[in-house]
Amino acid sequence: MKYLVIALVIISSVVSAETLVTDNFIIQIERECEEGNVTCDTIRFIYSPVGCEQKHTVIGKTVHTKCADGVTPCAFQGYEFLADGAKFFIHNSGVLKVIDSEGNQLLVDKGKWQY
Repeated sequence: MKYLVIALVIISSVVSAETLVTDNFIIQIERECEEGNVTCDTIRFIYSPVGCEQKHTVIGKTVHTKCADGVTPCAFQGYEFLADGAKFFIHNSGVLKVIDSEGNQLLVDKGKWQY
């Protein structure tokens, strides 16, 4: 019984996982927040350039618009994480934007979600 409980905790620790595949990147997204949370600051991104076997893992967050009160999160917009000196923003539509530290857009890449 003890091992069953441990197995269930491990299985339920990642609420959901999805993968975005673009022409340039494969990005696996794992939410590590409890089900029902609107926002999440512990999103695990496991990414690699297409054709490269080496994977990198970083922690990012969800991004939402603000409701009328200016505080409450409303509509989900996508995910954001920092890696290799750049900000990666993944729109919920599957568009990946990579922006350098000076605000220059380095890449815009449309991908497909795999669930």
